[in-house]
Order: sequence, then C-alpha cells, then structure tokens
Amino acid sequence: MIQNLTYELKNWGDIMKRQLSIFLIFLMLFSSIGNICANASGTPYVCIELQIDNPNMTVNGTAMEIDPGRGTSPVISEGRTLLPARAVAQQMGASVLWNETDRTVTVSGNANTVVFTLDSCTALVNGTVQTLDAAPKIIGGRTMIPVRFFAEVLGYRVAWDEAKRTVTVTNAAFSANVQAPTANLKVHYIDVGQGDSIFIELPNGETMLIDAGPDEYTASSYISSLGYSAVTYVVATHPDSDHITGMPAVLNNFAVSKFYMPQKSHTTKTFERMLAALSANGCETCYAYGGLEILSLPGLFADVFSPNTITSDNNNCSVVIKLTYQGTSFLFMGDAEAEAEQTMINMGYSLDSDVIKIGHHGSSSSSTYAFLERVTPKIAVISVGKGNSYGHPSAQLVSMLQNMGVTLFTTEMLGTVVLTSDGTNIYGNKTALPNSYKPAGSDVSSSKASSSVSYAPSQGLQGGGTAPSVSSDSQAVYRTKTGSKYHRDGCSYLKSKIQTTVAAAKAAGLEACSRCNPPA
Repeated sequence: MIQNLTYELKNWGDIMKRQLSIFLIFLMLFSSIGNICANASGTPYVCIELQIDNPNMTVNGTAMEIDPGRGTSPVISEGRTLLPARAVAQQMGASVLWNETDRTVTVSGNANTVVFTLDSCTALVNGTVQTLDAAPKIIGGRTMIPVRFFAEVLGYRVAWDEAKRTVTVTNAAFSANVQAPTANLKVHYIDVGQGDSIFIELPNGETMLIDAGPDEYTASSYISSLGYSAVTYVVATHPDSDHITGMPAVLNNFAVSKFYMPQKSHTTKTFERMLAALSANGCETCYAYGGLEILSLPGLFADVFSPNTITSDNNNCSVVIKLTYQGTSFLFMGDAEAEAEQTMINMGYSLDSDVIKIGHHGSSSSSTYAFLERVTPKIAVISVGKGNSYGHPSAQLVSMLQNMGVTLFTTEMLGTVVLTSDGTNIYGNKTALPNSYKPAGSDVSSSKASSSVSYAPSQGLQGGGTAPSVSSDSQAVYRTKTGSKYHRDGCSYLKSKIQTTVAAAKAAGLEACSRCNPPA
C-alpha cells in the first residue's frame, strides 16, 4: 500500500513531506496493534507490544491501557525509548519501588535489581554502576525509564520496528517464524576506487548496502554478479558524490525495501539524481540518527550510532552503523571525522568492535587514537583509491593501526575484500597487508592475493602468515572494584575501570563479559 504512493521529489523538503506522510499512514494503520508474538513450543512467556505516543499496549495479544485513565504513552528521548516504569515492569513480573527522598526507582525481577535515579545517566545494576544512553524522566507525573536497558538486565529481549514505531519486549523468540540466524554473515568491501560501497549478505537471508561508490555502475554490477535482484536495506551515509553516485543504478535496478539517509540536504546534481531515483523506486525512506535500530533479531543487530546532530559538515553527518552477529561485530564509519567520533564517545555507545571500516578513507581528520582505543578493533578495512590526490590513507593512521596490532586491509592494494563471520570466527578472502606496508611510496605489490586469513575474536588472528599469533593471557583487559567480570575498554558495563591482564583476571576468578566478549 505504501509502495503504491506516487510523488515527485524536487528537493529535500519533499523528502521531509514524504517521511511525514509515511509516518501518518503507519500511525493510522497500526493504532491498533495485533498479536504478532507466538510460541511454537507452547511454553508460557510474556510478550508486550507498545507504540510511541499510543496509550494502549498489548500483553500476550490482549489490548489494554498502559496507564488506565491517564493516557501515558511511550516516548523517544535522546534517541532511546522511554516507557512508564511501573505499568510495564509489573507486566514483566518485576516489582517497582519509588523513593521520593532519593528520587530513585528500583526495578527488581529475575534475581536482578536496577536502581535508576531521575535525570541521571547512571544506574546501579546489582550494585555496580553502569551508564545509560538516556536518563529516566518524570513525564506527565509518571516515571519513564529506558526500556532496553532494564529489560535486558531482567533477561528480556527488545525489538524496535522503525516503520511501525513499535517496541516489543519479550522473554521468548519474537515470533515462531523468527529464529536466531545460523548461516554466515558476509561483508563485501567493494573496490570502487576513491569512495565507499559495502554490500552485506546477512545471515537471516536479507541484504544491506552501505553507500554505492563514486561511479554509476560498479556497485550495482557487483551486487548483480552475486545473483541478487533485491536489496533489503540501503544506506546512503551522507550526500557526498564518492558515496552516492552509484545510488540511482541501485534504486533503478533492484527492489529496495528500506532506504536510510541522514537528514542532511545537498545541492549537487548527484544528490538530486539520487532523490529522483528514490522517488521512482517507491521504497520506504527513513532518516537515520544515533539510537535508531535498523535490525534487531536474536543474535543479529544493526544499530545506528551517528549522526547525533546535523551540522554544516557532510562528513560529520555520516550514518555510522554497528552490525553485531552473535560474538562478532563490525563498525561502518562512513566519512565520520573526529567531531562525530567524540560525540559517539560522549554518548556512551558500545563502540567496541572486531572490525572497523575506517572513516573518510583513512584521512588524518578521522580515526583519532581516543576513538580507536574505544573501538579496540582487531581488523581494519580502508576503502581508498590507488594514487588518489588526497593523500589517503594517512601515513600517521597506518602507523598507529600497526602499532596497535590491528590487521589492515585496503581496497587500494588488495581490491575487493570479503570478510565472513560464522558468529564466532571471521575469515578474510585476502592476505592482509604486512606491517612493512607504507601508504606513500610503498613497494608492496598491489596484486590481489587469494590467500585467506581467519580471526577468532577470543583468540586473535590466525593463519595467512600476515600477523604473529598473540597469546590472550598477556592482553590488557579491565575490571571494576567489585564486579565479577572482566571487560574490553569501552564496554558499557565497565565503570571505575582497573587495568589488568587476561591471566590476572582469570586468576582472580573473574569471567569474561558476555556483552563485550573480551579475550578468553
């Protein structure tokens, strides 16, 4: 029904009108939310569905008011969904206690306790301080708390549907037809020269394209060569031509389900051609912003970390996405520079990732040490054109990555790089660049090697003869004063951190954190 809407996009204002019309139609269509949660095994479970700005919810298929007589509804705050604490927590079998003196709300359930303080971005989880993405607030006389944080602590799963603007909280699979993916995840860093285009084959059978490169047909031809005629998710990270010139060919030749872009306009003909193709395709179009969930399935998540503000600089408006598949994770940076990197650090996002697509083609204006220290990548991929006039990648960045022990791939030297994850290990189709690689005046052969490397997040790089094997026992990890886990730097569970080693942490009886998956 939505796809049959016709309109002409003449400028960015039309995109905004279209986005508003889509929202209003979805609001009408889904003002009464049906029961989509089923349990094939018949095991009792809780499935709560709520919609932003809707005072009603369904609990195991039964419609009811969230807060009878008061009209309280879920809201979006700082990019996160806030729900009425008592009404929702009690449906999850949890108790809620309000302390007026301390202005705290305590949620207890499933042998866990979370203490929130109003307007504070920290909470106590079983006595340990943790950081929140959004602070609890009093809205309309009701305490509203961030749903994902407390639900996951209580052992529930949370799914966000951007189109319907609904959130599902459940202690079972989201649907009898939605199971944890078991296939491989394949990430294709396409050699498009001086630009970006990344095609992702998701393990649930869907696909994602992040950018389409600086020429018309390289990206679309590559996708066609893999046998695809449709792409589930397409992301234009920002309006620069080296990222979107190939978008019209993608939109004109593939059935696209959802298209994401920042709320950032541009005056170039390239941008206008993309908007015209977007109009003709008729796919659903969404603004991407920090805190948005593109995909949320058991063991498979795609989260947007940026932009958090829209500025005059295209690069710092880039859409940044973290893709997590079971125990492995990939960070896609677009052209985000130091300003956007620092904002993501300040926002407290879980940046720690096994693989990073380096921002802005390895420019000296991106990939600060402070940011890379938070990401702690084991593998870095730089999409860059050979002999480009910008001096990309920067020699300083390459040296920094080498000194950090990061295994490096560049499309300039290796052509298209494909990394495959089975949920535990990451395999490469090319031999990574040796530590002797220098971006300027390098004598490293640019032949497209066919040897492969493999990487296990808990074990370091293996095979391919491209990097020495590193024992995990001596690797630096972090602990808290009272916690029972050890963590990677930057883990959202890590507070008042104390540096140690894996060996020392194990000797102290600490276990590896299940969220950040530090070396074991």
